[in-house]
Amino acid sequence: MRATAEVKRCQDCRAMVIAAINTDARDTLCDVIPLSRPGELAANIAGRRTLRLDTDKRLWTTGADRIRTEPMPGDRILAEHRCGQPVPAAWTQPLPEPSDSPDMEVPF
Repeated sequence: MRATAEVKRCQDCRAMVIAAINTDARDTLCDVIPLSRPGELAANIAGRRTLRLDTDKRLWTTGADRIRTEPMPGDRILAEHRCGQPVPAAWTQPLPEPSDSPDMEVPF
């Protein structure tokens, strides 16, 4: 593997993955679908490592302690690849926008 990430197929399940040696000097495979901020938290709770793919195509180990900070523009948060366990759609969806109408009545 290379220090810069490249798209390839997993040798075991043949899914498309992003492969690189991450900043912890570990061979790493990530799913290609970027996670939302809540999805990153859900992936960590589910026991999957998360990594940040920067604009220079390097993978950086992230974790639950870094979720509060926004990634740099252009960076993507990815989940560690696990064969047969695709990224759930809920992990890729952003949170709904808050309502701007303060004149809503309480329903009770």
